Amino acid sequence: MEFKNTTRKFEIVASINQESFCKNIKDVNENDIANLWSRISKDISKELKKDIYFPINIYKSIIAYDIIHGNNGIELSFNIIGIANQKYIKYIKEWDEISILYCKKLKEYIKAKNGQITIEFLLTNIEYI
Repeated sequence: MEFKNTTRKFEIVASINQESFCKNIKDVNENDIANLWSRISKDISKELKKDIYFPINIYKSIIAYDIIHGNNGIELSFNIIGIANQKYIKYIKEWDEISILYCKKLKEYIKAKNGQITIEFLLTNIEYI
């Protein structure tokens, strides 16, 4: 199969812990993160003095790691995926920079420590069907 469209994609992994923005991490869900993303969008739009189009897909996940690090080797996290829709995104470098700005704001809002939020950029094939 030959793909017609190539674009950028990011995936953010945000770990949520008890010191985060919530009282009980077990109650945090995708809607909480979506509402937070909306607030961040408004902040960034105001800061950059322009409308921002940054749709995302959110899903809850668990980070599992060596028991040496505590938390019984399990940590609640959310994966946030965004794709640079070429119908709306003209400058990919600016999109990358704004993606990182979202991460920084997210870190601030959830009171994350260093390393609790990562962002990965990927080149991907996409078809609009």
